[in-house]
Amino acid sequence: MGIKKVIAVACILVLGLGLAGYFVFSQTRIRTDLARKPENDSISMPNEAGTAHDESLSDTGASDAGGISVPGQDGVRKDEAKDMPVTAEGIFNGRIDSNFIEVELEDGAIRSFQLNDDLRESFDDYGFEPGDRIRLSYREREGQNPLLEKIEEIQ
Repeated sequence: MGIKKVIAVACILVLGLGLAGYFVFSQTRIRTDLARKPENDSISMPNEAGTAHDESLSDTGASDAGGISVPGQDGVRKDEAKDMPVTAEGIFNGRIDSNFIEVELEDGAIRSFQLNDDLRESFDDYGFEPGDRIRLSYREREGQNPLLEKIEEIQ
């Protein structure tokens, strides 16, 4: 056997092993992706860091059958539950900028809230100082900071 034949056989073996490894790796990766379960996007994610968790919303019994929202035991639909305001209490940490404030909620989570248009214009009139105890009402928004609708100081 000539040297050219030995080099050709070696190249074919290397290419064959490389292709075999690629197919094994890519098939394993595809199977892994198919085995994953879709993430739950509902408001009742269990104890997600920095989010308010309302047990009454997570146990509504509502199910999503083909995109149709079904009322739960309390008559609230899942899609309507996302639009319901959440009330919480915490410590005002300060204003981040003209659109956002930071609050440490009762559960110790520190969250930033976007001010709605009315609050953005009148927020300075409230005279909050860092450390003030506050009660706030806000709406959760997917992929965004919660939108603050009401805020008041707790005496």
